Amino acid sequence: MRLALLVPNLEYLDRAERGLQAFSSIVRDSPQACPSLISALDWYRHSTLIRTSIDRISELISQYYPTAVFQIETDLPEGVVGLVCECLTCKEPAKTQERLLAEIWQSQTRI
Repeated sequence: MRLALLVPNLEYLDRAERGLQAFSSIVRDSPQACPSLISALDWYRHSTLIRTSIDRISELISQYYPTAVFQIETDLPEGVVGLVCECLTCKEPAKTQERLLAEIWQSQTRI
């Protein structure tokens, strides 16, 4: 899932889905026996790509975002501090640090 976020190759997303499907009965019947698969499922359902400048990343990594990957973005549009993308869809570009943090928080707490 992390590679699917960072590389424009949907094959990684397909492989993650196939892997989770292959073990779906174990996850359903004995979730306590496979914590890494539960973590993978969480990544599959809640994966978030945070695209921002290196300065902003330095500020953001002090918080724990369990299913987020950061990507340094050198050519953000004027006035934009970052973009939050959930799986293959990006939210409206954040123009303030507060908005960026709110979008990150929403991405990490969705049900």
